[in-house]
Amino acid sequence: MKQKKSIVVVVLTIFFSFILLSGTLSAQSFSGYKDFRFDMNRNDVIPILKRICKGLHWDANKKYYDIDSHFIVGNRCYRIFGLFRDIHFTFYSDSTGKLAIIGVGMDSYDRSKHSNFMEQYVRVNESLKGKYRLDIPINNNLYKRWFESEFEKIYEIYNDGKVVLSLQDYHFHGVVFKKLFVIYNNNHLAKNAVDYAKKSLSAKSEDF
Repeated sequence: MKQKKSIVVVVLTIFFSFILLSGTLSAQSFSGYKDFRFDMNRNDVIPILKRICKGLHWDANKKYYDIDSHFIVGNRCYRIFGLFRDIHFTFYSDSTGKLAIIGVGMDSYDRSKHSNFMEQYVRVNESLKGKYRLDIPINNNLYKRWFESEFEKIYEIYNDGKVVLSLQDYHFHGVVFKKLFVIYNNNHLAKNAVDYAKKSLSAKSEDF
């Protein structure tokens, strides 16, 4: 019986290690996402982006956008659901300059192609629920209010805010996209994500 139990544990360990959007080395440590750790600074992150990212479709040498001193975007870095995804890095703007938030850019809503954004959300949601504990879901009413631009962003909370499924209006070069992100927060910022999610759930349109 003990041997069978050990085999089951090994199989489950292998299975979860290959789940898409696996994030951290340990589901409990939340030290970062794949090759990146929360204690890194810009000079640690950029060489990794140069190594792992595919670059822009029209310029493979453009591995990342150096937006400003506390924000970098890696261009097409990890393959998830058949596509290479952009990775967004937010650093503290204080003297430490340490990495605080890692965001994996998933699908965008394309009005011209009539894309079904809800289906895109569901497939990411199901993957995350396979690994993390869902604390605060995004309900249909909240999703509708976000899609109709009542909120700029809404959060679905996992593991006390350390992992967040975010639907947001993403501003890039003057254009606004409806976009889906998986966000990994350090321990300090995780609570902020939980507080924001609770506020969104309780807010009414007449409050604004």
